Amino acid sequence: ALADRVRLVEDNTRWVEISSWSGRQRRKQWLSGIIGSATYRSHDWDDLLPWLILGQGTQVGKLAVKGNGVFEIDVPGEEPYWEWLAVSS
Repeated sequence: ALADRVRLVEDNTRWVEISSWSGRQRRKQWLSGIIGSATYRSHDWDDLLPWLILGQGTQVGKLAVKGNGVFEIDVPGEEPYWEWLAVSS
């Protein structure tokens, strides 16, 4: 698998649970997920990087509308995605 070629070298993440009010359901809705940063290394990103870039741009998944699933790829020497997006809009 592509992910087998990638190694986690630094993990500064933590699990959080927060609540949000649902007007439609008229009750509190619990959200949970990982926040923070992590550093991964690989000698060959060629096959995996296009998928990561697609995920960074689309931000799809369960509760994405509430902020879940957001991630940013930081490539040394490259302009961060969110800065590029702001300039391009």
